[in-house]
Amino acid sequence: MSDVHLSVDMEGDDLDLVALSGMTSDFRKVLEAIESTLTNGPAKATWHVEDVTGFQVVASPNGVTHETLQKVVERAYEGFRRAGEAGDAPVNWPPEINRAAQRAILGIFSQLSRIDKITIEGAGFEPLTLARQDTNPPREHAGRGYHEISELDGKLEMISVRGRPLFVIAEHGTGVRVPCRIPDGTLEQFLNAIGKRVVVEGVIRYNAEDVPTSMTGMTDFFVRPRPLQTLEELVGSVPDFTGGIDPVEYVRAMREPDDA
Repeated sequence: MSDVHLSVDMEGDDLDLVALSGMTSDFRKVLEAIESTLTNGPAKATWHVEDVTGFQVVASPNGVTHETLQKVVERAYEGFRRAGEAGDAPVNWPPEINRAAQRAILGIFSQLSRIDKITIEGAGFEPLTLARQDTNPPREHAGRGYHEISELDGKLEMISVRGRPLFVIAEHGTGVRVPCRIPDGTLEQFLNAIGKRVVVEGVIRYNAEDVPTSMTGMTDFFVRPRPLQTLEELVGSVPDFTGGIDPVEYVRAMREPDDA
């Protein structure tokens, strides 16, 4: 039987152990409560955390069918979707979301007081993002990180296919190593780029010091071509560019106003 996964990404600069343990505990309660409702018996499947960049849980069936486990994930997703859309109104819970699952889902929503954003993914449905409801964008909060669409330029150092596939870029100039999520079905192009300098665009998470920490939602990727000429080879290639003026004086004249 193939594995059934549910992935959860968390963003925020205050992901302390209390927040992480609370999230994993509440997600376990959601999944076990839904399984119990679907099977009319005690929950049997064991859910393991596979990936600690957020976390990805995978089920050990223990006698539960693949179809039932897939329904557990689908109903959990639907419960989070409806709770997120309800806002301050009562939630129209799916029938499989019993009181225990409802309390656990609402407990996860309460973690958004210390986590900027939670993204839930699973096979067969679009990523679902639950965001912090702040008046100002995260970048304006002192001491907090932020995310924005930008690009990374650096050497593609490694690829990991355990859990959710990702590669790591060593940023050019700083050496900061940034994990980047690989979109589904695109692994091959990254395998061919290992060890090369690449440019990748997507939603980049920065910490409060403007240092990139991760990237998701990739929109573009290419291997930077090697330059046809080095800087040394370009020196003196246009000898009359300054019209006989000393290069230092030429640059100074360009920078200073005419009436200086």
